[in-house]
Amino acid sequence: MFYNTKKQNQRGAMFGVDARIAIATFSTIAIITGYMGISKIDSAGKAALVKEILAYEDAIEQIQTDVGVFYQFAIDTSDGIKDFNAIEIGDGNVLAQYLNKWNGPYIEGIRQSHPIYGDFTLTYAQDDFVTACNINNDCFVWIVLTNIPSDRWDFFNAYIDEDGGTTPEADPTNEGRVRADGVTANRTLRYRTETLRTAG
Repeated sequence: MFYNTKKQNQRGAMFGVDARIAIATFSTIAIITGYMGISKIDSAGKAALVKEILAYEDAIEQIQTDVGVFYQFAIDTSDGIKDFNAIEIGDGNVLAQYLNKWNGPYIEGIRQSHPIYGDFTLTYAQDDFVTACNINNDCFVWIVLTNIPSDRWDFFNAYIDEDGGTTPEADPTNEGRVRADGVTANRTLRYRTETLRTAG
């Protein structure tokens, strides 16, 4: 009788060890799976930002095509904010003489104050961002978004300027269509759209 009880206790002890190993294994798998899930969510967030900005670029290009003049010239008192809001609301943002050609909203539910990344504005400059427009040079519409985490800026820059990261730039924040106001921490994204006014 004593022998059987001892044998049962040994089996119980072995089961306890096996259970602890199994729990540890499942916990490790859960942690790894969790990290993989977070990675997918993070990648999705980066891709969503790219998609959002490119959608705004497409809308700006379409407005310019519809109204028939360089985007800036169609805006009522261009201040960067009205320029951006004109994507969704023409009245009060677009000059009266162009309202009948404005066929928006081009995107519904735009977010001038982004819930994550700061504020959107539009500005106009030559292809280096810092040089003001003039009649002798091409002038571009730039989308500006403040407070972008560096990893998301890096992802956007790699997608637009570096063929997905296969052709790195020598000075990423100061060349190509994607620029930034700094190289560390959160940055202001400056994106040169394809929307332009040609010289002359």
